[in-house]
Amino acid sequence: QQFGRYLSAMVEQHAAWPATGSGITHCRDKAIHAEPHEHGWQIQLQGGNTLHTNLLLLATGNPELRLPAALARGKDALPGLIENPFATGAMESVEPSDRVLIIGSGLTALDTLSTLIRHGHTGLIDVVSRHGLRSTPQGPIPVALANALRFSPLETMPASLLLDRVLASPPEFLSTAAMPTANRRLSHWLRSLRNRLVNGRSQGESWHTGFDELRDVVGQLWPELSLEEKRRFIRHLKPRYDVHRYRSPPPNEQLIRSAERSGRIRFLRGTVSFDGRLVFSDRPKTAITPNYDRVINCAGLDPTSGLRSNPILLSLHTQGFLRAHPCGLGIEVDPACRAIDAEGRPLDHLRLVGPPTLGTFGDPIGAAYIAVQVHRLVPQILASL
Repeated sequence: QQFGRYLSAMVEQHAAWPATGSGITHCRDKAIHAEPHEHGWQIQLQGGNTLHTNLLLLATGNPELRLPAALARGKDALPGLIENPFATGAMESVEPSDRVLIIGSGLTALDTLSTLIRHGHTGLIDVVSRHGLRSTPQGPIPVALANALRFSPLETMPASLLLDRVLASPPEFLSTAAMPTANRRLSHWLRSLRNRLVNGRSQGESWHTGFDELRDVVGQLWPELSLEEKRRFIRHLKPRYDVHRYRSPPPNEQLIRSAERSGRIRFLRGTVSFDGRLVFSDRPKTAITPNYDRVINCAGLDPTSGLRSNPILLSLHTQGFLRAHPCGLGIEVDPACRAIDAEGRPLDHLRLVGPPTLGTFGDPIGAAYIAVQVHRLVPQILASL
């Protein structure tokens, strides 16, 4: 809520900007179609109006949650299915005594569990995920930030604090300056990270310090990987990266750990599919799950699904102005965030930021990292206009 109020205040402050004569107009509607028009784009809105623009920037964020394919076929038969727990009022229908199955164990699942606990839920909750991994707890305040806060309050911290970290050259243990491009492999960075964590532990650091040094420069390292290496990361390392990257806030962690100790929440490893009935598989054993009153989908986000579910993205994709990234994550853009069309050409007046660019930049998910992306993008947009 506080973050939302902050963003709202900033937009209001800049809605009419006398220094440049610029302005911001917020149109509350859904964009359903876009096509080239004279020197820009023509955007059709669901309410019937049409907008004409010189440049179209797509900042669509994460798509809505969708059921895994293994369950989607039988979704109508799933007991009390909640496909998107973030939808307004979705969780209000869960009774306190309902036996609940949650699919997925990331931050979406932790938010859902916290909501159920705070609403007085007392029934058994099973949380199942393919790898049996869960978000790690948030670590201590970084030393650099702690030192900065010691001398000045958070409200007066320079906005460049994070920009300086993300835009800086990679730390020495991740440096590839002298390494041939062909040798830039995941194994090198993984080995370097492990050595960094071991050295940090010997000096009393938590693992968070070294990992965050890697996280902050993923946007520089990821583009250097070959397509084969990117696909290898997605297949083998992404689930483990994500549980350390997207960490649980202390209040959520405390609530859920307490419910675990009392036996109300169980975290299970396995996959769930539907073939006329729910089947829980934890190799080498296969068993039918107990009866559940509710199944809640928290299986994570698919940044490419917007090409199918978001009407304006689907419109642009159908016309050949967008294409999925070949690594399987997000929509393909170039380093300047220009959309790559079906013929492989960058489109100067069609750009994307945030989660849809996951395949190109590796980790543009958190608000702070989207801000860094925008910081780089704005001068390029001004130059192209």
